[in-house]
Parts: sequence; structure tokens; C-alpha cells
Amino acid sequence: MAKTYIVRSGDTLSGIAGLYGLTLTELLGVNPAIPDPDTIQVGQEIALPDEAEAPLSPHLSAVLGSGFPWFEIAKREEATGVHELSGQAHNPRILEYLQSTTLDADAASRDETHWCSAFVNWCMEQAGISGTNSALALSWLNWQDGVKLSQPRPGCVAVFVREGGGHVGFYYGPKDHNTIFLLGGNQSDAVNVKSYPLAGLRGYRWPKVGQAAPPPATAAAPGRPAPSGPAAMMAQYQRLFDTCRIHADKLAEIDAIIDIFMANIKKYQEVGVPLGVPWYFIACIQSLEGPLDFTRHLHNGDPLTARTVRVPKGRPPEGEPPFSWKGSAIDALTYMGYVGISNWTLPLMLHNLEKFNGMGYRNRGINSPYLWSYSDQYTKGKYVADHKFDPEAVSKQVGVAVLIKRMAERHLIKLPGEGAAPEVIAAETLTPTPPVVPEPGGKPRITFSASEKSEGARELQRFLNIYVDAEVQDDGIPGDATSDAFYRVTGYWLPGDPREEEPVITHSTEECSDAAEDLQKWLNTFEGIDIEVDGYPGDETSLAFKQVTGHYLYGDPREDEEEA
Repeated sequence: MAKTYIVRSGDTLSGIAGLYGLTLTELLGVNPAIPDPDTIQVGQEIALPDEAEAPLSPHLSAVLGSGFPWFEIAKREEATGVHELSGQAHNPRILEYLQSTTLDADAASRDETHWCSAFVNWCMEQAGISGTNSALALSWLNWQDGVKLSQPRPGCVAVFVREGGGHVGFYYGPKDHNTIFLLGGNQSDAVNVKSYPLAGLRGYRWPKVGQAAPPPATAAAPGRPAPSGPAAMMAQYQRLFDTCRIHADKLAEIDAIIDIFMANIKKYQEVGVPLGVPWYFIACIQSLEGPLDFTRHLHNGDPLTARTVRVPKGRPPEGEPPFSWKGSAIDALTYMGYVGISNWTLPLMLHNLEKFNGMGYRNRGINSPYLWSYSDQYTKGKYVADHKFDPEAVSKQVGVAVLIKRMAERHLIKLPGEGAAPEVIAAETLTPTPPVVPEPGGKPRITFSASEKSEGARELQRFLNIYVDAEVQDDGIPGDATSDAFYRVTGYWLPGDPREEEPVITHSTEECSDAAEDLQKWLNTFEGIDIEVDGYPGDETSLAFKQVTGHYLYGDPREDEEEA
């Protein structure tokens, strides 16, 4: 019998391929009738080659591909604004929820029928998991396909008793010590997130079919185990990151964005540290939504003067506008399911960032520009509108993996290891300290060479590429082209290559320039040098310049004095 796979909610073709140890090309090769990798549908039958490895469980692909699928489905329903209709009309979506239970036809034909349990049943059913099939909220306490949880996780079923019966929904997160947020149906006649007192809680449940119950929380705040993609996908993220080379001509633009990150690090940390979310992960999410604007929601860039209008709309559900950026950001990270992850790894971080803007590029065999734009891991191909892909379009926005790579190169962050929390640079350590002025003398650290390679020379080449017309190859060899460019910018050839041309940067205590500011930043990359970055190429800058190159800046009278 031919092997097949039935598409479930949250699946992508690349995710299915990885689950069975296949490449996307191999999977498409046995499915020639699929015209577009982005258009697979829930319930569609996908052919598998005979040599395909068996998956771990019937529902694992949905879990690995998109977090906990029933919870993602519930979020999408909430984002669409499902609610009861007034008068004699009935919302057909709510009737669909009711039809997932054993209610009789009459009761299932009216949206005023209590439908909180029906909503939970429907979400589970859409994810391919058996619910209770009952319209009674308390039926979830005896859910045959569920297990008890001692501590909640976002997405678990939470069961309450209240006057007149019960209520059930999906645990969304804590509000305070006595109250939690619940994502559920029939909450003020709609699908939404509302707060409920823990006094009425009767238990948490988790599906056991194809799902391992998450471990108990070790921290005070509830959380969830980190979702992960197939091992092959995680390994690919790491491999792409390790081999990624950033385009030298984009460094100035990239560093300008990172400088904004660093200027606002306290804002990111005030949100991220209590939630266990790396501050630079939050900064990267903000950069995906366009301008780094703290007057806009982290969810989607809508103004803080009102609840979100675009998907996810109606956020935050509590409070009144105008909202604070901090409060909105906490809601966004909780809504997106990033709160409580205890084992952040670099691949997991990149996977979540890619999911934030969609996994459609994987189905086309293209590295997502949302991650890799401005590096050698991405060339072209872009969605220019919803569901409209242009194979020749090129992204003009830096990818977030590239931002993280550059921050690591600049020693602004320490990347997390497997199972280890990423190091957080305390904001107070960024308080300016008095400049460290280097002592004169010593041999230059970079000298002209046609064969000797060094990392310092590579960084010099990247710096020079900001200002010269022709790109200097950043190969770490400070030869003719590097020395030419160096003189055009500074007025000096590299030591050992005496040639001359009008410099861009000259010694001055009065003339400020962006070029001088970038030179100061570059000089500060060398150990023992920490001069003030103010754009004035004065005595301290010239002295640091001499320590690195063997020369004072062009026009510094000390150069003439030493020659005399």
C-alpha cells in the first residue's frame, strides 16, 4: 500500500518533508499534482515515497510545525472577531462549533445556546484531536483523551465552576496571583480573552493523543515548554547562521538599526526579563513591523492610541487606550506564545522569528528574507503582497538573523547555547564611562600585506566599504585595494605602502563628520581602545589611530614633530 500523509492544521510541505527525513524537492517529486507548495489544504492527501521514515506520532507534525495547533486555531478565531448576532440571526461559525458536540439539531441551530465547551471541542477537532463531544463545560474534567496538569501552560484546557454551571476555555496567561486570562468562546457572547478568578478553577487538562504532557513549571510564573521544529530544520537554522556572511555594503545600515536597539535596551529588558524573553528577540520583532517606533503596538505596528485594527485585532483586550508600549508588548509576547520558554536556543529563536512573518518561503525552497536579507544566504524572491510571490523581487529590509549575527560580532550579545538562557547585558553596564586614551608608541596593528590575513584587516575592509565607490573584498588581506581605499578615507597608506591622495578624514577639534564617528567606532573594536564616539577627529582619535595604523591622522601636528 502506498504511503500517504493527511495534511493537518499548521502543516507546511517543508515541515512534512522534514518530519519524514525528506527534502522538499523529494516530496514534490512524488506529488506532481501539487501546483503551488503554498496552497495545501487541511485534509489533503500527500503521497510519500516508499523509503520515507515513519513519524513519531500521528499529530506531531502539527505540533512541530506551529506550536500547539488547537491553541493557534483558537487564536485565529479570536482574531477574526467571532461573536453572537443580534435578533433572530445566528452566526454560522458558532453553529459550526455547536455541531462538534452531541447537542440535538434544535439546540445546535441557535448561537444563544451555551457554546464555550463547543468552541474547545471544535478547536481540538480541527487539530485532529478528540475532545469530549459534550456541550457541558465540566465534561472536560473527565476528558478521556486528556491528562491532568499540576501547573498551567498556555493552550491547556482550564475548567471553572460558576453560578449556574461551568465554563471552559484555553489558559492564556496569568493576570495576577488571583486571576488568569482565558481564551474562550461564549465570553460576553464572543470569542475573546477575558480574566477569571482562580477561586472558580477546578483543573487544567492537556491532550494526551500524540502529545507529551508538558513538565511542571519550575519558575513562579506559568509558562510552556519551548516548541521546536524537526531536528533537521533546527540544524539548518544553526548551519545557515554559522556560515552567514553579511554584505559589507549594508553594514552601516545594519549598525544604525542596532544602535537604535542599544539606545532602547532598557525598554526591551523591562519587558523581556520578567517574562524570560531575550531583549534582542523583542527588538527583532519590533524591527519586522517596520520603524522602531515606541508609539505603536508590538503585535502589528498599529498605533497605541487604540486597540489593534489589523490581525491580531482588538489587542490588548484589557485596559483602555492609549496603551503604554510596555503593556502592549507584554500582551503581544503572551499572545504569541513566547512567555515562559525556559530553553531558548538560537535555532528556536530563529524559528519563532520566521513563524512571526510566515513559513511560505520554505515551501518555495528559499531562505526567508525576513531572516537572511542583506547576507549571502538570500538572493531574491519575495512576497510583494498577501499570497503574491515575485521570484525576481529583492527584499530591501535587513533580516533579523543578520541583525543577531551582527550584534554577536560586535560583542553586544552572547548567543544562547543548547538549553542555556541567553546572556543579558545589563542596561546599567551601558552607562558611558570615561574614555580610555591609548598611550603613544608601539607597532601598528595592521600593516600592508599581499598574503597575511587577519580579522582586524577584515573589519577595516568592511569599514572602508562604507566610503569608497568600489567595494573592497573583505578577505582579511590588507593588500593594494585595501591600502588604496584606506588612503582615500584617512589620508594615509597602510604602513609599508607609501602612496598618497586627498583624505576624507583629517585631524580636527572643530569639524564633526559621520565618517569620523564611524572611524571612532572602528578604532574601539581593538582591545585597549575605548575613545569617545562624538564625530570629532581630535587628539584622542588621532592617538588611537596611530596605535592601530602607525600614523596620526592627516593634519595632526604631532606627525610632523615625530618626523622632525
